[in-house]
Amino acid sequence: MQKKRGSPNLSDRWKAWIPYGMVIAGVALAGAMYLTQFSSSPETGGIVLERASSLAETAGEEEAGQTQDASECANTVVVYVCGAVELPGVYALSEGSRIVAAIEAAGGLTADAWEEGINLARTVSDGEQIYVPCQEEKERAATEAAAQGKVNLNTATKEQLMELPGIGESKAESILAYRSEHGAFSAPEDVMNVSGIKQSVYEKIREQITVSP
Repeated sequence: MQKKRGSPNLSDRWKAWIPYGMVIAGVALAGAMYLTQFSSSPETGGIVLERASSLAETAGEEEAGQTQDASECANTVVVYVCGAVELPGVYALSEGSRIVAAIEAAGGLTADAWEEGINLARTVSDGEQIYVPCQEEKERAATEAAAQGKVNLNTATKEQLMELPGIGESKAESILAYRSEHGAFSAPEDVMNVSGIKQSVYEKIREQITVSP
């Protein structure tokens, strides 16, 4: 009996699928070997763990660094020191620092600085300008006050203060002591902060005093 053309038998069909089967089997075997090696390899697991640990440590260090930077910023004040100092400029100081520390950061006072014209013991504030006057400004202020017939609380001597009504030797010395401890007066009425000088005394002298730098 003669076979019909174009109709391969079952054996021929299996032979045609053999190459495909070998490829599929090879892929499956390779995948199984890879999975077995990956799951059982302590080295691979170690590398993954090491990387994870390293990343965690790096992240922790960065977070700690950011926290430290924020803490440092919170405990720092920035001031502008100018006038009769060696190195005028902007300086960062620890919170709670005194004027004297700001001046030291700026290289200290110049030879012509009027040290008594600023309160060295005052606590600095963030963003403030610290101006140190010079001796020339002190002399100019004294001259202007004399021309106006007024006593400058920031430059007057004990004898000049005693010329004011109601100001005797004791009160004059108290004014000088206050000026030495707290620095220059900012306003005429600040004289009432001096021990022994009340509103009634201030009213007597208010037209005769000034607080020029």
